Amino acid sequence: MAATLALLIALTTGSPVWAQDTAADERGLCDNWTWPPLGTKFCDSDAACVGMGPTGGDLACGGCMPSSCTCDPVTGGPKVCSRDCLAFCHDEQGRIG
Repeated sequence: MAATLALLIALTTGSPVWAQDTAADERGLCDNWTWPPLGTKFCDSDAACVGMGPTGGDLACGGCMPSSCTCDPVTGGPKVCSRDCLAFCHDEQGRIG
């Protein structure tokens, strides 16, 4: 009864529910986890990002990315990250080149 109630609450509140009685880490959302994200190039100036764009264009150096994060088995995204703030090469929208 309690599991059914929890499932109903999760479904009505929009919580991610995949299958009743399935532990989050059994869904495999962290199986291929890598941090920093693939393609990340940390930098200290725009010069480090010259020619790094997908079509060979230049990217900007900036933003703030932690050097280390663990995976959240419920969402598949970052859970706990280091407090450092590293600049990385990115396009005008802030996406990794």
